[in-house]
Amino acid sequence: MRRDIAIVGGGPAGLACSIEAASRGLSVVLLERRAFPCDKACGEGVMPEGLRVLEALGIRALLSPNDCAPFRGIRYEQEDGSWAEGSLPDGGGLGIRRVALSAAMVARAREEGVDLREQAFVKGFQRAPNSVLLDTSLGPIEASLLIAADGLASPLRRAAGREGRLGELVAMGSRRAAGAVGGGSIDFAPQVKGMEMPGYHPGAMRTMALGLAVAARGADHNRSGAYEADLSEETDRLEADPGKGALAKRSEDRAALMDSLILCKFLRGVFADLPAEAAALLGLVTGWPVDGAELEAVGERVVNLRRLYNLREGATRDEDTLPARFLEGGGGLGRERLAAMIAAYDSARGWSAEGVPTPGTLRRLGLDALAAGGNHPREASP
Repeated sequence: MRRDIAIVGGGPAGLACSIEAASRGLSVVLLERRAFPCDKACGEGVMPEGLRVLEALGIRALLSPNDCAPFRGIRYEQEDGSWAEGSLPDGGGLGIRRVALSAAMVARAREEGVDLREQAFVKGFQRAPNSVLLDTSLGPIEASLLIAADGLASPLRRAAGREGRLGELVAMGSRRAAGAVGGGSIDFAPQVKGMEMPGYHPGAMRTMALGLAVAARGADHNRSGAYEADLSEETDRLEADPGKGALAKRSEDRAALMDSLILCKFLRGVFADLPAEAAALLGLVTGWPVDGAELEAVGERVVNLRRLYNLREGATRDEDTLPARFLEGGGGLGRERLAAMIAAYDSARGWSAEGVPTPGTLRRLGLDALAAGGNHPREASP
């Protein structure tokens, strides 16, 4: 039997799509590799707009109050007791246990007649003139339309290739797409070193702007986390002062330390003294006699190694910047002010004016072989 729509992926996106399509009279089959209901330890906070969607799809009425916790806003608290918070509109959001949300969405999909197939795998697919033929672990399926709701790194979308001019451009990422389009598009493309900006405009948070500009991976707020300082009272977030350099360095080092310890970044506000407390935790788990100073050096060492790797691969100081749209015009940071903050950051790091770790810095961090010139592409003064 040919279906109107085949959906691969039974998470919230796939289930919501199946419910909406079935409610409009379309025949829908949905395949999920796990058994329902599906659990996942993230995405449990639903914002007001999401609640409106759940209401419209008839899902919210199926949720038990015991599985829900309303919240009116979001509050960030720092180790020093400072905090920042924002209220949500329209009565706030709702925390919903992921397994409970899945169960309610599955029940609603069944009410609408969706053919739900659990523990089903797609082995492959091929295009026919007016349909898609799926080879699955539960048998063949033919559908007029295939929807890949199997995650951000969707194997189905990857297997389908990039067809069409727009698809090709989007698949390139904004930096390469801007280069292909030309006409000054690169000044508008929201990216640093090829990574797109996170969901925050850096114009009103100067430490974060610096952190995104110098981060090894580009505009990755998790690799920098410099917005921590902007949300605290230790600096004026609107001022592009030299003190931002040391703050961005500290935040970047500690983010690297948390990654090394495989700790969730949401735990940043839990620790009063991250290096010291992390050293105690690591000692209890492994028996290693480490202290806070040693772990601080670990974070700093990681950042320096990332920098050396990028330099070896041809990175230049010119890439430590922000898109022109965030530097120019009203509310823009300004190129000269960003350059001054980067100089302060280099000084705090013990790097040269070109952003190259000096031999003295590398020796201090125990990277003597690299300080002596091993695998190091450039020279820097001691």
